Amino acid sequence: AAKDNLSDALVSIGVFIGIIGAQSGISWLDPLAGMLVGLIICKTAWDIFKDSTITLTDGFDEEQLQRIQRSISKDAEVKEVLDVKGRVHGNQALIEITILVDPTLNVEESHKITERIEYYLDKKHDITHAHIHIEPYTEKQG
Repeated sequence: AAKDNLSDALVSIGVFIGIIGAQSGISWLDPLAGMLVGLIICKTAWDIFKDSTITLTDGFDEEQLQRIQRSISKDAEVKEVLDVKGRVHGNQALIEITILVDPTLNVEESHKITERIEYYLDKKHDITHAHIHIEPYTEKQG
């Protein structure tokens, strides 16, 4: 909405400049202002299309997924981050993560790892909905 409002303001300024140019006898100013307004409208349309396409296809920022994966990998009890997937649902990011941990951990210890990662995702990456799947780490995988 903020981008749309900015675009509207820029278009209004362009129209104002075109009108002033036409009233002042500067005939070339009106077509120039019209061209600039057209470019602003095209750029706004492209930005809306790009954002909508990503949202409608359940896309997610790949760079953010990589940052999340690197963050989780720093946890001492995470042996490996097997997979990180994300999608946007409305205004909420939903993340699915599969991690490998020590196979000798009990359920409570494994659950503490997921809670720690969920807290970290919320604080560091502003992600409040995460599904973390834990798999046992074996030497063959590493």
